[in-house]
Amino acid sequence: MKRFSYLKTMPKTELVLWTLMRLCIAVWFFYELFCGEGKDSLQALFSLIFTFLWDMFQIFGGKSFIKNVSSHAQTALTIFIFLGSFLSKAFDLFLVWEWYDIVLHIVSGAICAWFGYDFAVIVQGKNKPLAPTLAALFSIGFAFFIAVGWEFYEFSMDRIHGTFLQCSLPNSDSGLIDTMTDLIAGAVGTVPATIITAMQRNGYIGRNRKARREQIKKEQEIWNKSFEIAQKLKEEDKK
Repeated sequence: MKRFSYLKTMPKTELVLWTLMRLCIAVWFFYELFCGEGKDSLQALFSLIFTFLWDMFQIFGGKSFIKNVSSHAQTALTIFIFLGSFLSKAFDLFLVWEWYDIVLHIVSGAICAWFGYDFAVIVQGKNKPLAPTLAALFSIGFAFFIAVGWEFYEFSMDRIHGTFLQCSLPNSDSGLIDTMTDLIAGAVGTVPATIITAMQRNGYIGRNRKARREQIKKEQEIWNKSFEIAQKLKEEDKK
């Protein structure tokens, strides 16, 4: 059971929250599969799988950087899936509140930007400082990629399984308007979230910002010294 030892180190409140939401989504999946029309069962299945994404990182990640992803990222993703997929379908929230879809896309843009920034830093590694501008560019690109990917999913589901995710009507541009509104809403959430995340991670806002700036400065100095030593060794080898 060593593969599941990571569960002992994570906050219990997160684990309980994950379990409750996963159970709700699992019930939704089986209901749609056996009692519903079946077309929403695939969305429920994908939603359930993505609530286990962090667990997959920990179990199958080996010694790669993917295991360093924070459990908080899974918590944010699980809550978003619960609100965006499960509750919206269970209570028809997209029909009850017309603004609900726009809010979800704004929030999703912010979550993806936050995760994208931290993911860029994780990929770079602890011993190699990453320039905030590069991390921010990756963050924005990652969030936009997810937004476009979601629109691909909606289009495919509407065409293959007969769903109505893009609100597309015959001889109408309603589908195009829905898609562009979703993308713009995602961008509205992405850009501010990227700026805020970059400022917080680099010690310009938030708690202990002075200590964070000093720590970043020390790490940069260590990296510069290591780089200078490596360059000198290369020059000596050439001689």
